[in-house]
Amino acid sequence: MNILLSTLNSKFIHSSLALRYLRAFGRTQGQAYDIVEYTINMPVLDIISDLTEHDADVVGFACYIWNIDMTLHVASLLKSVRPAVKIVLGGPEVSYTARRILEQHPYIDYIVQGEGEEAFAKLTAKLQAGESPLEPAITGILGRETGTDVTGTNTMDVTALIANVGNVNSLNEIYPIKGSEEVAEVADLGTIPFPYDESDMVDLEHKIIYYESSRGCPFHCQYCLSGNANTVRFFPQERTFKELQWFIDHKVKQVKFVDRTFNCAKHHHLPLMQWIHDADTATNFHLEMEPVLMGQEEVDLLVTAPKGVCRLK
Repeated sequence: MNILLSTLNSKFIHSSLALRYLRAFGRTQGQAYDIVEYTINMPVLDIISDLTEHDADVVGFACYIWNIDMTLHVASLLKSVRPAVKIVLGGPEVSYTARRILEQHPYIDYIVQGEGEEAFAKLTAKLQAGESPLEPAITGILGRETGTDVTGTNTMDVTALIANVGNVNSLNEIYPIKGSEEVAEVADLGTIPFPYDESDMVDLEHKIIYYESSRGCPFHCQYCLSGNANTVRFFPQERTFKELQWFIDHKVKQVKFVDRTFNCAKHHHLPLMQWIHDADTATNFHLEMEPVLMGQEEVDLLVTAPKGVCRLK
């Protein structure tokens, strides 16, 4: 089975950390995923043309606020061109509205809610084995299985399905949405491998390298979903040091931490800041820090750090 991971980045210089996490974890489960990235500035037909050339059986899209409308458009066109392809959505823009998305967009087969590493690997393993990923339910996976359509042909032509059953609501009744409505969360972040490999250093030479040392956020801002779980979890610290050194050894120009609040826990962020402070490197580390949580220790490390090693937001 050919499995393709994709997303529409907002700019050419951006890259997807999420897709690389899925790929890395999939490898630990004996699965292989290809990655192809586009931007929201590319012509839709060019994207469709390229996607079809990959001849994928399963295509997973990472969905965010800046790409959700275009992603749904691309997915609908892809389903029209390749009716048998299984289309999977994931990411923050669909994790909390999965049922509504499936009800309104029948060309979507499955949605991964929450952190996708374990859930997506289980989903694809079931599909590869020819088994249903919805019964029994997999935590985080919600979807619809149409199987053989109402005309008796063995296709997944959604346009034909709706034409035969009348409308989307009727389709939802005939092929009900099943599975789990829980948001998946990886209990032990240490089980997720480092997301980058040597090939990425070639592919991402002129793009931003994203990295995270924690997941979650202690704040509950209404415009953000990161604090929904009310927990902050950390990757193992010694592992993080080794991975940062890997970036330095590969002469990465900038590593952009996507930790939602980098300085939310002193036991975690102060050792990392000290490590960055002491590192012999030209690499720049971009940190998103909350000013209210900054104390004298953080200030001292920042003002004495070598010029250009830290960038704050």
